[in-house]
Amino acid sequence: MKSLVVRDCCESGNRTAVKETMENQLERLYAIDLLGILVHKYQDGQLEGEIIHQYKEESTPFFGVLDLIKEMEFQYDEWDYPQTSTRDRSFRKREKYSYPNRKGKKRLPDEAGTLEKFPIIQKRGKVSTFFIHTKYRQNATWQGDIFRVEEEACFPFKSVLRMLQIMDREMRKDQGKDA
Repeated sequence: MKSLVVRDCCESGNRTAVKETMENQLERLYAIDLLGILVHKYQDGQLEGEIIHQYKEESTPFFGVLDLIKEMEFQYDEWDYPQTSTRDRSFRKREKYSYPNRKGKKRLPDEAGTLEKFPIIQKRGKVSTFFIHTKYRQNATWQGDIFRVEEEACFPFKSVLRMLQIMDREMRKDQGKDA
């Protein structure tokens, strides 16, 4: 069975991913922070589904675009990878900012080699499946690559908004085919 690689699929300007065997994919996949978005329901621009990653067997459900972003951000914060370049802002008065307590915890890049990995590449959503490799969290947004499994296509994004636009465009294309 053939599968696809997310690693570096967008860097050369090539919008299609490189094909390789499923067995080699997880071993060669550099994206230790790879998240899978399994979309089970899509209606009027709203998504419902689950988020998966290779370090946890259970999935995290999401119910809408804002919930998806919140859950992804929570996962990146928990991993502390990719590291954020800004801190959250608030209109409420708060005490001096204190960094999350990471005492005794290793960052994901330091412990990724020792964690048990679960296969996620084979999993699919009912409507669509995306794998997202967020390379940076700079300028209060995310930058990376989004890989659409059904189309075997990879698209770079420079903001969360652009990532969501790509996902929406790709799923609308499918709706146009079904009509």
